[in-house]
Amino acid sequence: MMDFTAPARKSVVKDIWVNHSIPGDPLHPTWLEDDTWTVWVSAQTGFLPLSHHCFDFPSEEEAKKFLNACPIGSDFNVSPQAYPDQAHELQSQIEELIDLCSPGARDFEVGEERSPLALDVLEASGVMANLTVSGVVQDFLGEDRVNSLKKQYHNNWEVAAALQYCWLKLPHSSAAYVAARYLFHFYILGDDFTAGYHWRDLEILAYQVEADAAVGQGIRRAARAGGHARAASAKEGRDKILRAMEALVAEGKSVSSAAAIVANRGLGASGSANRKLWDRHKTGT
Repeated sequence: MMDFTAPARKSVVKDIWVNHSIPGDPLHPTWLEDDTWTVWVSAQTGFLPLSHHCFDFPSEEEAKKFLNACPIGSDFNVSPQAYPDQAHELQSQIEELIDLCSPGARDFEVGEERSPLALDVLEASGVMANLTVSGVVQDFLGEDRVNSLKKQYHNNWEVAAALQYCWLKLPHSSAAYVAARYLFHFYILGDDFTAGYHWRDLEILAYQVEADAAVGQGIRRAARAGGHARAASAKEGRDKILRAMEALVAEGKSVSSAAAIVANRGLGASGSANRKLWDRHKTGT
């Protein structure tokens, strides 16, 4: 059975930089009242378009620690577990992002309009059970956080809880994380367009479409590399034959004699084949 909590794609840092801002600056986070150092990361995940992420830190030192942990070309993981020195700061940022979201105009709760694939994936991952979050998730979030989510999201608080848990604990290319994002956009934000995007992405991951495509891509790359290698080897062999024949012709041998002599030395399939190679070389065909 597929592990829906495992990374399904490789994420690589393509660019990373730090921006310092103060209240009033155009790029300063409006919810922060002090100087802020924001680390911006551009990452390539699987076959997806380039994605951009930002992380706010209260000091330049903390921002540089995070930046140094993500050099260009390295694997990218936005989970706090990947950066223990900044775990508390990242967890606080993720909670703030979830709390900033305003519920949409949905008039039904999770389970009233079925999302079977997403719910099945989260249940198989141990995140949800019988349309509610598991004890593991509630224990991880803590009673205070659970009560806060219940107050803000009412009957759909489990959806927000599932997203926060997956955001903090699981690779962001895992099927479980994508399933949690689908549920959040569909049931809480009422954003059908984004939810549909995540649903399609979930199908690709859950049914291993992209994994199979990556394997096929690897096979094609290997085949191309093998073809290039064989072509280079064949050209080297042809060049040896032509150089040997040119030396003999320069000594006064006829082309046919040179072709036969070179073949007898083990170069080329036969004198006739060497003669044809010579003729093609001279006519440029």
